Parts: sequence; structure tokens; C-alpha cells
Amino acid sequence: MAVGKTTTAKELAKILQTSYLDTDSLIEFKEDKKITDIFKDNGEEYFRNLEQKCANYIEHNISNSIIATGGGFYKVSNIKKLGKVVWLNASFDEIYAYLQSCDDYKEQIQKRPLLKDKQKAKELYDMRFKEYKKVCDIKVDIYSNTPQEIFKSIIKQARG
Repeated sequence: MAVGKTTTAKELAKILQTSYLDTDSLIEFKEDKKITDIFKDNGEEYFRNLEQKCANYIEHNISNSIIATGGGFYKVSNIKKLGKVVWLNASFDEIYAYLQSCDDYKEQIQKRPLLKDKQKAKELYDMRFKEYKKVCDIKVDIYSNTPQEIFKSIIKQARG
């Protein structure tokens, strides 16, 4: 969460002259609800089921696209069938410091229901770190690289 997945995906799509999708936006459109409201009204398990449905749709209907996903999307069963998985890596402290530096800090936390409790967020980060390591094809450290270096690294690693 909060590592720039959407911003990076949009810019990468421009550079590569291809389409861009955001899974959270697709889910919000389909449900006609914000992610925070889906979590509040239906719970995390319901949301994760929506992510799986979204992944199934992408697998069968989308190609040649850059896809930004939510932080928990790595759990979908068919993620490797969707394309190269890019992990935008940052430490928990870097992410949290970035969020705190935002003018709209409270709004940023509100948009991310799993970040409301710092200790629980850190536990989630630690658990996901191990999982991201297993599922990613490409890992890029975001805070030690400029945006241009990040894009170049992703493209170079994707083309292998």
C-alpha cells in the first residue's frame, strides 16, 4: 500500500504506449462503491472474492496492458497467468513516513482501511513482504531510485 503502484503503472503504460488498468477502480465501478465502503459494508473476505473475480476477468479478456493492483491482489490464484508481477519495494518506515508527509495524510489513511492501526499495518507489511518475495517476477526498490530508473529497471527486467 502507498508505494505508487497506480502512478507507476500509468506512466509505464504511457512509455510503452499500451493500456492501463487499475483493479481497485474496476472493482469500485462494478460494485458502485468505494473500496473503503466495500470493506466497511461487506468485509475483507468479500473484497478478496471481488479481486479474484477481477483477476479471472483480466485473464480471459485483457492483454497487453499494465495493471495496477491493490496490495492484497497477490493472493489471487491466477496472478502468474496475468503477466509479469512487479513488486515496488519499500520499507514499512519509508511508506509510513511518506504517508505522514502528505498534506492529505488523514485522507490517505482513510482510503486504506488496513493502515488505520499502525501496529496491525506493520504486521500486515511483514507478512506481505514474505509473500511478495515469493510471487514477484520483478522487484524494484522505489525510494533508492528515481522514477526514470524505476521505469527503466522494470522494462529491462520484463524483457529479460
